Amino acid sequence: MKYGFLRRAAVLTVSLLLLLAALPVFGASYPSEPSTVYVVDEANVIGSGTEVVLTAEGDALFALTGAQISVLTIDDGDAVDLEELAYEAFNDWGIGSAERNNGVLLVMNTKTEDYWVTAGYGIDDILNSYYLQTALDKYLEPYFAKKEYDAGAKAFYEALVEKLEKHYDVSIASWDGKTYLFDAGGSSTSRTHSDTSDLADFGRFLLILFLIILAYLFVVFLLAVISSRFGRWSHFFGGTYYGSSSGYSSSHHGSGSSSYHSSGSSSYHSSGSHSYHSSGGSHHSFGGGGSHGGGAGRH
Repeated sequence: MKYGFLRRAAVLTVSLLLLLAALPVFGASYPSEPSTVYVVDEANVIGSGTEVVLTAEGDALFALTGAQISVLTIDDGDAVDLEELAYEAFNDWGIGSAERNNGVLLVMNTKTEDYWVTAGYGIDDILNSYYLQTALDKYLEPYFAKKEYDAGAKAFYEALVEKLEKHYDVSIASWDGKTYLFDAGGSSTSRTHSDTSDLADFGRFLLILFLIILAYLFVVFLLAVISSRFGRWSHFFGGTYYGSSSGYSSSHHGSGSSSYHSSGSSSYHSSGSHSYHSSGGSHHSFGGGGSHGGGAGRH
């Protein structure tokens, strides 16, 4: 009986280790160092002409204000967490000025027909959650529903450019093409954003780990009790047991499972959300309701 208990405990330990190794990794693959952050078209749905226009407008806006608007398209399956992907890409690319925390990232998944927007708290007074959700519904959704991703991205992008021009009282048409008030070319190397949400992610991981360990200890304790008081507990399990004091065999069946699901907000075309990242920022998220889903969050 002693060795049987140890054997079961060893199997349980290995199973838990495999479970920890299989914990989901949020996000999906995207270029770590794109040639430009303004349009990163992994799904190949943005025309070359639109890419040239948006890149030129984005570069001028950044030169005058430090703000950057980025579009990332992907073509991945349902397992992709767009919110986490947007957060990671926003920080990895250092979108916007670290001093002003004024970047915006739109992620569009053409496979699942979802989108998500992430933006910085530095422009929360002008690109607030209500405005961003309204802009998604007005400029992106009508095209997205028809799979006209190029036109939708362009309409949404240019609406935000116009809004930021008014906010900073500048005109990108007046830019001389060479004078940068911020880092030239929008390079992310000299701009860093604090990953304050990393603490929250790590906290969630620790909570999951704690619950797994707690469940493990409970099962080990239960097995120990059953092993030490087998005869007394046998009638609770309805098992049939054979043997003597040196060992036993048993047959019984049981099952147990637990699961939980969390759902975020949804908006028109995606579980989209805007989120803002900067040095010393925090974040929140929201979403609306619609035919496809969508939303916004802040870092």
